[in-house]
Amino acid sequence: MHVLSPRCPTLLIAFALLASSFTGCLGSGKDRETGTVRGKVTFNGGPLPKGAARSRVVFEHKEGPVADANIGPDGTYQATVPVGDNGIKVEHAEDMVYPKEGRTGMPMPGKDLIPTKYAHVIDSGLKLTVKPGEQTFDIDIKGDAPK
Repeated sequence: MHVLSPRCPTLLIAFALLASSFTGCLGSGKDRETGTVRGKVTFNGGPLPKGAARSRVVFEHKEGPVADANIGPDGTYQATVPVGDNGIKVEHAEDMVYPKEGRTGMPMPGKDLIPTKYAHVIDSGLKLTVKPGEQTFDIDIKGDAPK
């Protein structure tokens, strides 16, 4: 049987203080100023393709955190986004593909229903400088749907 030495509580307290100070350095982003962005997502000027299980607009601020909003059946979205420069991606894809029963492995992303480049902030070419208050940012996805 292992007996705790009198130094263990001190070590535990020191570890807890270190962990809490580290967490504070990361910042939660909750105190960052935000703006409300709303808009409509279209595909070559028309509605988004049907059949998506995952459909959302994602904003990535250079200092974090990520803000996202589900895209409604009519293509509209609304998100609370950190003020400043944000890269944007649009996810509009079928449901995840899970391994067949009795098989192991990670689920794979479902098929994109819009050009794949829009699923990546760097490749999408979509950017917005968000300001405090409300603003509109409509997104028209251009290109051919993946086959």
